[in-house]
Amino acid sequence: MLLISNDESGAGEPQSKGLTPTTITGIQPGKYTVDLERPGYKFFQKEVTVKKGATVKISATLKKQ
Repeated sequence: MLLISNDESGAGEPQSKGLTPTTITGIQPGKYTVDLERPGYKFFQKEVTVKKGATVKISATLKKQ
């Protein structure tokens, strides 16, 4: 899983956050793109907004190519 920070200046460097399922902690509030990839499957990408003190839950099913 990759996490990409998005701000006014554009997208930041993709950061690998391991395998799913996972809980990512310690990130700053803001907009992010979550990218899930697996060989032989279509990738999943979703933009989320993280608010201070809140939890964002994403559920995705990867489809075979």
